[in-house]
Amino acid sequence: MRILFACDAGPAIGGGHVMRCLTLAEALTGMGAACAFLDTHATAPLLDAFATHDIERVDEAQAWPSDWVVLDNYRSTLDEEAGWRTGSRLAVIDDLARPHA
Repeated sequence: MRILFACDAGPAIGGGHVMRCLTLAEALTGMGAACAFLDTHATAPLLDAFATHDIERVDEAQAWPSDWVVLDNYRSTLDEEAGWRTGSRLAVIDDLARPHA
């Protein structure tokens, strides 16, 4: 199983999205899944500080085909979420109870 995490971070948002996805990725890696994070300018400092060596980082989602995409981003729109579903299953982490694709 290949799982790509796409999460948000930044000064106004904080690092909670990345941290909870890292926790999930580490548990899934321990169960045999291959996990990678979409490496962005906002997530890079957190991944540098807290990601283990088992977690890959990729610059573009297309460069790392996945079975699942885990999206943790409050700013994503329904159309953006639908775009993530191309070729992968989508899981959205959201504690705001918004509608999702």
